[in-house]
Amino acid sequence: MGSYLYENDKVTSEYNIETARSILQNNGWTFNKKVWQKTVNRRTLKLKFNLVVNSSNESRVAVAENIKNSLAELGIQINIIKANESQYNKYLENKNYDIILTGVYSGYSPDLSSYFGENNLANYNNETTINLITEINNITDEKLLREKYNELINIYKEDIPYIFLYYNRNNLICNPNLRGNINPNNYNLYFNIEAWYRQ
Repeated sequence: MGSYLYENDKVTSEYNIETARSILQNNGWTFNKKVWQKTVNRRTLKLKFNLVVNSSNESRVAVAENIKNSLAELGIQINIIKANESQYNKYLENKNYDIILTGVYSGYSPDLSSYFGENNLANYNNETTINLITEINNITDEKLLREKYNELINIYKEDIPYIFLYYNRNNLICNPNLRGNINPNNYNLYFNIEAWYRQ
């Protein structure tokens, strides 16, 4: 990936529908009339969510349908809102969504403010992470920077305010007759292309 942040242990967990059911039950949810619900302050809450996706992004629409079907197995109802570009941008800008499928470009020296700082994508409210982001933005010492990022990552692993599904990668496909110092890197697939030649 090119960033030392990627060296940290990934947050991975195997999908297990029985474990998911147990977690819901242990947190006071009951499955009744084909929906998970519980009563809080005399109000009945139901696990039903709107999932917003950009209608012009076919791959994300397919992912949204996959999420809907997977959660239906668990008894969680998802309503997919396929928004046009303008509507989608308004959802993002106003943070007016239960769940949204979106993408964020992460550079090799990533700024995680959009995830954990003030006014972040998920309205995730954690004073510790906000303070860490402020500290990180003012640190130049790499060892201390890694320590602070590790603190941030550990909080993420505990709270999981975001679920990162996948990332896009570039691939270089070339003719087997291509010769030279072919050494694409994270920054440039065509690095040193002037030294390439065809046999």
